[in-house]
Amino acid sequence: MNDQEWYTPEWIFQKLDTHFDLDVCAPKIQIPYIPADKHYCIDDDGLNQAWTGKVWCNPPFRNAGQWMQKFHQHGNGIALCPISKTLWFDRLVQDPNVRIEILPSTLKFIHNGIPSPVRTSCCLVYMGDDI
Repeated sequence: MNDQEWYTPEWIFQKLDTHFDLDVCAPKIQIPYIPADKHYCIDDDGLNQAWTGKVWCNPPFRNAGQWMQKFHQHGNGIALCPISKTLWFDRLVQDPNVRIEILPSTLKFIHNGIPSPVRTSCCLVYMGDDI
């Protein structure tokens, strides 16, 4: 398992109750509860691939800015990202075509097979069909 991979917990997808055309930043191992038709993992370099349809994006938090800028440009999908004092986050917050939902501070990702606390506040970012 890649030490950089922190998997979105299943309850997030149950809460969203939607289906995606593409997971742009998927784990290397197929996670059966991620509701997407196609998956780009680290080997596919999803950041440099074409994104089509409704996307799911849970980017690597250490490099979230590039992913979230591309997500913002794509304009259709849902992303789970850190709340950040950065230009890319400010642009999202100020965009009237974006809806942001802050997630509970008790959020735990799956890391190395176990639920693990996240060290930063997170949110869901909705664009396009899910506004």
